[in-house]
Amino acid sequence: MAAYDHALTTQEPAAGRRQDSPIYLAWHAHVASLIREVRPDLDADLLAHILFGALHSDLVMHMVRRGESKRLAKTLRQLVDTLLGEPDDR
Repeated sequence: MAAYDHALTTQEPAAGRRQDSPIYLAWHAHVASLIREVRPDLDADLLAHILFGALHSDLVMHMVRRGESKRLAKTLRQLVDTLLGEPDDR
């Protein structure tokens, strides 16, 4: 996230939304394909956007800058494990 934040702040400002950035598009395509591979029953494109939206926040950057990367990584891992776990048999 720190590298992504740095890339966005050092590149030329682009007209449009963050989601139109080549960096975002590349990461989104990669993450969506990983989600699709593990859970084809989910809307991988939307879920990837939602995950990136949650990660692109002042709170996340604040935690990284304060040195709380391990805590953040552990919680993000738990979130992803929960989201990508086996679908309910309901």
